[in-house]
Amino acid sequence: MTQHAPEWQNATLALTLLAVDPEGLNGIWLRARSGPVRDRFIAAIGPSLVGLELRKLHPSITDDQLFGGLDLTATLDQGQSVITQGLLNRDKTALILSMAERIDPSLCAKLAQSLDATPTNILIALDEGVEDEKLADSLADRLAFHVDLDWLHHAACPDITLDSDRIELARLQLKTVSIPAEFIEDVAKLALQFGISSLRAPSFVLRAARAIAAMQRKDMIEPKDVAQAAALFLGPRATMIPQQDTEENPA
Repeated sequence: MTQHAPEWQNATLALTLLAVDPEGLNGIWLRARSGPVRDRFIAAIGPSLVGLELRKLHPSITDDQLFGGLDLTATLDQGQSVITQGLLNRDKTALILSMAERIDPSLCAKLAQSLDATPTNILIALDEGVEDEKLADSLADRLAFHVDLDWLHHAACPDITLDSDRIELARLQLKTVSIPAEFIEDVAKLALQFGISSLRAPSFVLRAARAIAAMQRKDMIEPKDVAQAAALFLGPRATMIPQQDTEENPA
């Protein structure tokens, strides 16, 4: 029996938690070249994000497509102004951005602003970059999960099938899950120890921990929920490894 790749298990968990709390977790930065592994993950997005409309974005998308505008052909046909609805003007939408590593600063700013202004929308950024090519930091910072599937073999990445009933129950449970106050300071300190200065980092970790607790039908997050969320969130973002105290106690 083929063992599932840990990276694939983390990717599946990230998609599960995003399905539970899309408004709090914002989306996924998926770094993977085109191939069967990425195709399997993308195929699971639609069925997993129930209630969200999937819409595709391309780096060359125009402002009219983003924000809407005058449909000249329809206007001439109907004899009155016909305004189209832009992708960023829609509610409860999952935006799938292809070639995310290639978007220019202008589009990056518009997408970042849209994520801030419309919390019911999420972004799945598909990054095919090589070496230093990657998604802009301003967008990456707004997406809870950073998933790297490069170099995984498809045999270790089975089809993703999420339990929609369990996710729906977790969405309802999420409203009741509380966060002990001491976890907030602990997570903020932990992020700094890993060299992560983003102000969003502690919030994303705690949001993910709440979603984990909700999946288990708990009313309060526990240390193990925070640890699992921190490993999933902080690991890919870490710029340094916390120093361990190696001093031995005197005899």
